[in-house]
Amino acid sequence: MRAYLETLLPAVLDGTVEPGKVFDHMVSIEETSEATGRWTSATRSRF
Repeated sequence: MRAYLETLLPAVLDGTVEPGKVFDHMVSIEETSEATGRWTSATRSRF
């Protein structure tokens, strides 16, 4: 995702790309820290 963020985010914001095609998980602001930790742990374990 990060590799494509500069291209995809503007397209999502201007309506060119449907957000659900790019972002498949939502968390509340209160869950952000925990979710980020889970995501970074999962990313590291893949490589």
